[in-house]
Amino acid sequence: MIKFNFKLLWKEEWKDTGINGQVTNRQYYISNYGRVAVLNHGKASLIKTPSQNKELAVSATEHHEEKKAILFKHLLINKYAAINVRLANSQTKIYYIHKLVAQHFLSKPLPNQMFVIHKDYNKGHNYVNNLAWASAKERGEHQKNNPYFMKVKSRPKYKKLDEGRKKLLIQKIMDPNRKTRYKILSKQFGISVSHLYRIKKENQKENPAETNPFLKK
Repeated sequence: MIKFNFKLLWKEEWKDTGINGQVTNRQYYISNYGRVAVLNHGKASLIKTPSQNKELAVSATEHHEEKKAILFKHLLINKYAAINVRLANSQTKIYYIHKLVAQHFLSKPLPNQMFVIHKDYNKGHNYVNNLAWASAKERGEHQKNNPYFMKVKSRPKYKKLDEGRKKLLIQKIMDPNRKTRYKILSKQFGISVSHLYRIKKENQKENPAETNPFLKK
């Protein structure tokens, strides 16, 4: 019987993943909190995740002989936590933590539910209640409310200036009686303020003899 002697979280459950590192003789266990423990030659150690700062753990042999634990760090792939297991043929296989939690703690998915989504859109929050199986369509619908993508979607879309509009913009900037500020001009022409400044700089280089119309900020 394997005993995990590191500190457990509230109502934390552990299950054997069935993953065996054939070369390193390791067995991997997953908890409903998304934590991973590894059994290496009879010693159980906790794999440290980025959110578990300075977490302490001790290992135990099958005879409950306590020893100092080795803390492991798993991979982060596109912000998803994962473990890299070396197999008997010397090849490696990557297992995603959120999928391991779903496979061992959630109800069996429907045939078309091949994806695991994070309900709160936080890829590092792998607690079982934050995960759900989803089909491609369900995942797409879920992503529509992702705060990150909504933020990106809300960013202003800038237009590409053709030569005619660029010349018109330069004329407005060069106008000595100009009262319109850069921010307003950039909105009128559908470009960013930084783009307007680049146009200013280019025009100054091409026409150094002209008076500088950019004294007004």
